[in-house]
Amino acid sequence: MSEQGPLNEFLAEVDSGAFERQLTAFLTEVSKSIFRFNKGGKLDVTFKIEPAATSAQNGAGIKVKVVSTAKYSRPTPTGKINEETTTETPMWVNKDGSISLLAKSHEDLFAGQANVTKMTKE
Repeated sequence: MSEQGPLNEFLAEVDSGAFERQLTAFLTEVSKSIFRFNKGGKLDVTFKIEPAATSAQNGAGIKVKVVSTAKYSRPTPTGKINEETTTETPMWVNKDGSISLLAKSHEDLFAGQANVTKMTKE
């Protein structure tokens, strides 16, 4: 299995992982219904990302609101069933373009400090 990429990391943090679990459940429901009734289904995922009212914090990144929506349509013997879920998660857009729950700071706080001892595992 490959190392976790930016999309996987993002999905794991949206709504503290609850949104990812909901997507998995929706995909399973659609797949089971397709298998059972031999009709097509659909799973739509949308992310709306907007800056928060107070977004900058001393170069740490930009605070944003991530509105996540998942909706599915699964077949039944005589029609279809639809369900939709929407969550909102406050997150940060970091200097490297990643989006995370906590702001990432890439600056070494102790760079240039002569009195700082480097920790090792020895």
